[in-house]
Amino acid sequence: MRKEEEERLKAESEMLAAMEEAERLEYEKRRREEELEEQRRAEQERIRRELEARLAQAEAERLAMEIARRQKEMERRLAFNREMQSEANIMSHSQDVTRAFTWSYFELLDYLGIPIPDELKDHYEKEKANNSKATGTDD
Repeated sequence: MRKEEEERLKAESEMLAAMEEAERLEYEKRRREEELEEQRRAEQERIRRELEARLAQAEAERLAMEIARRQKEMERRLAFNREMQSEANIMSHSQDVTRAFTWSYFELLDYLGIPIPDELKDHYEKEKANNSKATGTDD
């Protein structure tokens, strides 16, 4: 490549030597203008590429922020749903009346001599029968 450049410069210097002074000055002026025009185009292209890069960077940042916002919202909803499910689970367990509780409650009422309300007597008798069947004893 260096040899090609040397040959080009040699051909140009020979051409300039063969030209008259006015032609040579006109040729050099035209060559400088072309070089300036090429530099101007290269500068404009560089500026255009930098602008496109800045715009692309801004768009990427905007998208990243949007994705982060959506993910945070989804995590917030998921945490809320988990909390609601946990509370529902706790509530369902805390509202259970176990057979042991039912038996001990009625036994306590009977032991304390507190009459069992009529609407609950049937339930107590069923529980008492179930307990005696389960244990194999009669009370």
